[in-house]
Amino acid sequence: MAYQANRKNSNNDSKNAAQEQRNAQMVQRAADIAQHSANPYVNAAGKAVKVGDKLTGGKVSQAVAKKMNNIPTNRMAKAGMPGDSALSDMLQRNATRQNVPKFQENQENLGGEQEGSSPSSASNKEDNGGKTTGGSKRGGFSNPLKPSSDDKDDKKKDDKKPGESFFSGSLKTKIILGAAIAFLLISSIVILLSSVLNVISDFEDAIGISSFTGRDTGDIDYDTDNKEQKEFFERVNDVELEYLASGKRIDSLKIVAVYHVLVSNGAKIDYDDMTESAIKEIADAMLENGYYDEDTFKNNLINSIFPKYLPDATESVRKQMAEEVINYVDNYYDFINRDPTLDYTDCFGTGTCSYDIKGYYIKGKGNVTENVQLTNLYVRLMQCGKANGHDYGGTFGKPLAGEELVPFETYILGVAYAEIGEGAPAEAVKAQMVAARSYILARHVDMGDWRTLKQEGDKWILQAAACTQDQVFCNPDKGCSGSDAQWGQVYSGQGHNKGFSKKALSQNSPLRTYASQTSGEVLTNSKGNIVYSSYLQTEQQKMISLANQGLDYKQILLQIYNQGSRNYGATNITKAACSGGSSVNCGNTVGDFINWKQAGASWSNVKMGNSGRTIGQIGCLVTSISMLIAKSGVQTSIANFNPGTFVEFLNQNGGFDSSGNLIYAPINKLSSFKYVNQISLSGMTKEQKLNTMKDYQSKGYYMVAEVSPRGEHWVAIDSINGNTVKMLDPATNYTDLWGSGKYTPQSTKTLNLFKVG
Repeated sequence: MAYQANRKNSNNDSKNAAQEQRNAQMVQRAADIAQHSANPYVNAAGKAVKVGDKLTGGKVSQAVAKKMNNIPTNRMAKAGMPGDSALSDMLQRNATRQNVPKFQENQENLGGEQEGSSPSSASNKEDNGGKTTGGSKRGGFSNPLKPSSDDKDDKKKDDKKPGESFFSGSLKTKIILGAAIAFLLISSIVILLSSVLNVISDFEDAIGISSFTGRDTGDIDYDTDNKEQKEFFERVNDVELEYLASGKRIDSLKIVAVYHVLVSNGAKIDYDDMTESAIKEIADAMLENGYYDEDTFKNNLINSIFPKYLPDATESVRKQMAEEVINYVDNYYDFINRDPTLDYTDCFGTGTCSYDIKGYYIKGKGNVTENVQLTNLYVRLMQCGKANGHDYGGTFGKPLAGEELVPFETYILGVAYAEIGEGAPAEAVKAQMVAARSYILARHVDMGDWRTLKQEGDKWILQAAACTQDQVFCNPDKGCSGSDAQWGQVYSGQGHNKGFSKKALSQNSPLRTYASQTSGEVLTNSKGNIVYSSYLQTEQQKMISLANQGLDYKQILLQIYNQGSRNYGATNITKAACSGGSSVNCGNTVGDFINWKQAGASWSNVKMGNSGRTIGQIGCLVTSISMLIAKSGVQTSIANFNPGTFVEFLNQNGGFDSSGNLIYAPINKLSSFKYVNQISLSGMTKEQKLNTMKDYQSKGYYMVAEVSPRGEHWVAIDSINGNTVKMLDPATNYTDLWGSGKYTPQSTKTLNLFKVG
C-alpha cells in the first residue's frame, strides 16, 4: 500500500479528492491491522471492511473514508468502543504479521452468548433441533440482514431456549436487530478507523523521513507530491549524512519529532522554516562532545530551541514538549514494531564494537573472571601525576581538561599513531594495535583505583591515563601535542605545543587501513580470556624486527607473548562481535581506498563540473566508483588516484552535466575499468535482489547501488557472502548493506555495473 501525502493543495476539490484517496488507503491499512486484533469488535470491523471491499471493488473503504474527517477521535469512547489499550495492542502488531497471534476465526462471533459474555466458539452448539446457533458455522460475523436457512420457521420465535443464540428469533426481529447492529457496526468502523487514521497521520513525517533515509517504515511505501515536505526531508537527510561523515551521530527522526511537536503546540512554522541552519541547530542540540546525549538534548530543547519558536511558552510547557519529542520517536518505533537499537550499529570509528568478555589473563594473578558484554565503548582520557620520579604535570584520577570521550576503535588507532608510528612495517603496526587493545581492556583489573571500566548511561567508559603511564594517544583527526611525549601528558590538537606536536593523521594514511583490518581483535589464551599484553619499547622493536623477517601480525603476537618475560600463554587472536560486519571493519579487503569518504577529506571541496557543488555535497556516486576502481587494481592515467583526482579527470573530459550529474562515458577513457549498464531492481523481492547481485558478482562485475528511495545516495558493493551484502559507504561507516538499519532491501533500487576489460 502506498502512502501518498498531500498536505498542501491550492485547489480545494483536488485537495479533497486527494485526501479521500489517502483516507481510503489508510482505511485499508487500518482494516489490515484491525482484523488481526484480539478484540472481537476491532477484529470484526477490520474483517467487515476487507470483505466489503472484496465484494464492491473497494467502495466500502472509500465510503468509510468520506466519513473520516467529520468524526472526532473522542467519539470512540462515547460509542463504547474499545479503549486505548485495544488500539495500542492493534497498532503494535501492524508491521510484521508473522509476530501477530493467529486468532481462530471460530472464536470471533459477534453474536456471542447472552448478557455480554465472551464470544462463543462455533463448536459450542446448542441442541436446538440439531441446528447450530450463534451465527455462521465459522463463528464470524455474518450479514445480519440475510436470514440463515435455519431461521425460516417463524413459529419458534418465542420458544428460545436458555442457551440459544441471540439471532435465533423471528425474521422481523432479525431484520430490525440486524439493521441496528449494521448501523452500530458501520459507525463503529468509521470511529475506529478514523482513530487509527489519526494515529497514522501523526506519524506522517516520521514515515516520510524514514523512507527518505532508507529506514524501516513498517511496510508503508511512502511518496509525496508536497514539494516543501520533500525538500525538508532532503535537507534533514543531507545534514544527517554530513554529520555522520564527520563522525557525529544524529537522529533524523528526532529532528522531525521536534518539528512535529512545535507545530502541534502552536508554533507558526512550516517545512520551509526548517532551513539547513535550523536543522543543524537542532542536530547540535543533541550532541555533547560530539555524541548524542538525551539529557543534553532535552535541556537544549527547553532552554534554546523551543523558546526561539514559542517565546511565550512556560518552562513547564517546554519541559512537557521535550518529553513529547522523545515519546514521539519511541511511539513511532512501537507503531512500526521496530527495535530502535537496530539503528546506528556501525563499528569502526564510532566505538560500538561489542566485546563479550569472559575474563582476563594477568601475569601474577592468573585468569581473572569478569563476565561482561561491552557495547558503545568509549575512552575517557585521564590526567597523569607524579610517578617513576617524574612529574607528568597533572593529578591522577582526574579527567584531562578539554578532552572529549574517544570512541574505542579511534583510541586504538591513535595509540598506534603515537606509540609505533606510520614508519613501521604494516604487520608490526597491526600487532601493536591488537596488543594495545588487549592491554587497555585488561588494565583496570590489574591497576584498579581510578582506572575503571563501567557503564555510564548508554555508554561503557574506560578510563586511561593520557601518557606513558598507560598508553600515549594522539588524536588521529586533530593531531596531538604536549611538553614531553615520554614524561608528560599528551593533549588532542596542536595547541599545547611546548615540546612536541604531531599533525592529524591523513585520511589516506595506511594506519587507518590497518586499524580497520584489525578492528575488534584481541589476544586470548586457551580459556578465551583476554591476555594483558603489556609492552615496552623492547616489544615494539621485536614487532618491527619480526615483521621485517616476513611474519604476519598474528605470528608476531603469538611469538612475543609466549616467550621470556612475556610468556603469557597466548593462543589466538579473537575477533570481537563487530556489529557493522564488513570488509572495512571485519573482512579482508586491503587498501587505503576502503576508508575514502566524500566529506571530511582533502578532496571534499573539489567541484563537480560547473554545478558549483562539491564532492562533499553530492559526490557519493563518484567516490563509490573511485573505490571500486582502486579495488580492481587497474592502472589508470592518474598518478595519485583518489576521488579528488578522479573528479578532476572527469571535469576535464565532460564527466558532469550542469547539475553535477555524472556522465558515464568519460570513465571509459581513464583505464580498462569500464561502465557497462544500469539495472533496475524495482519490483524485486529481497531474495531476487540478492540473487541478482550474486549473479553479477560471479560474472566479475563491479557494482554500485542506489540505496535511498529518491536516489540521493550510492554505495560501492564490496562483496556478497551468503545473505550478507558488504558495502563501502562513502558517507558513513556502515558496512552491512541491509543489516545496519540504515539501508533496506526496499530502498535498494538500482545497480550500476562496471567491468575490467
